[in-house]
Amino acid sequence: MSLHRFRGPVAAAFAAIVSAGNALAGDALTPGWMDRIATGRWTQVRAEVDRAFAAGEPAVSEVVRAIRPPGDPAEAAPRMALHALALAAAAPDAGPRRALFARAVAGGLAATDDPEIHRILLGALQISGTTDAVPAIAACLADPAVASAACAALESLSDPAADAAMIAALRTGSPATVGLLFALGRRRAAAAADLALARARDA
Repeated sequence: MSLHRFRGPVAAAFAAIVSAGNALAGDALTPGWMDRIATGRWTQVRAEVDRAFAAGEPAVSEVVRAIRPPGDPAEAAPRMALHALALAAAAPDAGPRRALFARAVAGGLAATDDPEIHRILLGALQISGTTDAVPAIAACLADPAVASAACAALESLSDPAADAAMIAALRTGSPATVGLLFALGRRRAAAAADLALARARDA
């Protein structure tokens, strides 16, 4: 609709309403957005990722709930969407996106006992985990199927809480004992040497 016949404040108000409506329509997630991330060009992928984060934690949780084990016919789009969101959350200018992403993915870890899905979600947290995700990651250290993936996710976090979780797992026993010792050694954790010696004496 042309605005030429409107003048002054009326024209300005009408233009503001139209602009706001267009902005809301452009920012809203629409059905099939995960498929568009999986198949779209970079500019479209970035736009869908931005919309997902603008929609908040429920949008990320939607992706997490859609994750399927490898080989499932419906696995591709949600898994690619999860990876795209993880990379965006890891960007230096991501701001609160990283914490939002980590909360949603950590919640997904607790909501399923499927080791294949756990492995996928732990991989996402290895890219964009936070301190808040440490308890959910640490809980996986007792599972032989995903203990190594959990160890890698904790090692990626430059936070003392990750060291504490790995040390606790070593003291109580974990299938990833060797990986945990190496991870703590690479991080130069003060307790790593003492734990390694204790394990050597027990061997």
